[in-house]
Amino acid sequence: MSRGTPARPSGHLAAVLASIAVLLAAAPRGPVRAAPWWEARLVLAVRGAYEVKTSAASFTGEYTYGARWAGILERDGPDVLLYHARSEEREWRVSEKAVRPDGTVVLTEKDVPGRPALRIHYVLRLDGELVFDVSVEGFKVPLGACPDRLDLDLPASMEHGGAAAGGYDDFVTAGTNRLAVAADGMEKKTAEKPFVWEWKRERWVAAASGTTVRLAG
Repeated sequence: MSRGTPARPSGHLAAVLASIAVLLAAAPRGPVRAAPWWEARLVLAVRGAYEVKTSAASFTGEYTYGARWAGILERDGPDVLLYHARSEEREWRVSEKAVRPDGTVVLTEKDVPGRPALRIHYVLRLDGELVFDVSVEGFKVPLGACPDRLDLDLPASMEHGGAAAGGYDDFVTAGTNRLAVAADGMEKKTAEKPFVWEWKRERWVAAASGTTVRLAG
């Protein structure tokens, strides 16, 4: 991996920037006193942009994704069991413009074979908090014809991103992606907390065609 910028880069220049907002809430299910069950919900909104430049074309794209999840948390001694109730996509849009010598082509979400998906992996009860492990499955960019396509990194909570060098967490530039609410407070009332963070990344990756791909935000 190269950390510098060559004077004459060969390959593809790509830029990625995203802002993320999450609302996490939980409330007792049934009588408030020592409730063993909690209803939990998570609302996610993502807005981002990317750019890929090659010797043959320039791709610029913008995307928005929104989803809502609901589930049940059950007290299990010192731990918490997670039951998924429902999940729904609230918004999914992507627009990419490819500029080539022979013209311009615009692609949208209708041209993407897959779509993002919100995943709630598990919940930990840790030091008086409920910590959520959350991620969003992404898609490859650019959408248009290109010899090298890369997975676009979409949001992940700190619990999922991991502490390893080069992980998602290392590129959170503002706010926090640690999704946690006070566990003790939930036994008495609704616990609700918003989270907002921004993310950008720069890296050099050896591409399949033997060129070098640079991601920058």
